[in-house]
Amino acid sequence: MTGKIFKGGIVLGLALAAGSNSFSATTPIANVLHFSKVGYYEHVGGIAGCKTALANLASQYHFTVKESKDYADIAVLKDNPKAYDIVIFDNNTDAGGVNNTENAGQQALKDWLTNKGGRYLGFHAASDHEAKWAWYDTALYSGIQFTSHGDKQFSVYRDTSAATKGNLALQNMYKYAEDSLKLTTQVVQFTTEYYHFKDSKTNANVDPRTRNGFTSFQELRASDAVPAGSQSFGWVKPLPNGGRLLYTSLGHETKEWTDNGSWLTKMTWAHMKYLMATSMVPPA
Repeated sequence: MTGKIFKGGIVLGLALAAGSNSFSATTPIANVLHFSKVGYYEHVGGIAGCKTALANLASQYHFTVKESKDYADIAVLKDNPKAYDIVIFDNNTDAGGVNNTENAGQQALKDWLTNKGGRYLGFHAASDHEAKWAWYDTALYSGIQFTSHGDKQFSVYRDTSAATKGNLALQNMYKYAEDSLKLTTQVVQFTTEYYHFKDSKTNANVDPRTRNGFTSFQELRASDAVPAGSQSFGWVKPLPNGGRLLYTSLGHETKEWTDNGSWLTKMTWAHMKYLMATSMVPPA
């Protein structure tokens, strides 16, 4: 992959090795839950942009999206784990749970992701969510939480660390973006906010790449990133019994979804295909 630095924006280039192989099989995506319940600050534009993007993807790729701000719509997973193929947490900012008391929806989500191979996709403030829910914080996000905003002048690239290069699923995700979504040479520029992250126990700044089980696929480069100049901006994590998590810090405001030929909308479909992949073949 190649990337170019543009001051004041995110830059992602997706030039990969030539070849036609991508995901060799994926479970069809039929039902998706877009969960956008918030507890305090509401990213109105980001949530609205994601809603529109998902509606457009659903029309194009023939799946249904349920919009919800109610944990009761997650609770249905207890008795019907096939109710949704993917649950999307979008900019939720501490939407529930008090003193580690789980409601029925939280219990169902934990069981679905831990024991039943569920798929989770998180956008932006999903990492600023459920600080009082121990499982979400320590198990799902491995103790990584949003801590502060950085300057708007920054760039993001595909992470090229050794762990990422060795992750076949991620290699195929970007190969799919190239072959099927025609994102090969598009350079993406945004001017928006980005996140610093902390360890929820020590409150010290932390690079999510240091967490066991995380594999970074987006890298932030900025003067105040942690460690100096660089930190993970998006990552994947395998969950027990075949489940998967994908999180990206993108999705802060409406224009992130519409700028650059709706790059984030298109890449979200690649993320969803990654989450539902049943088998992989190496890129050529």
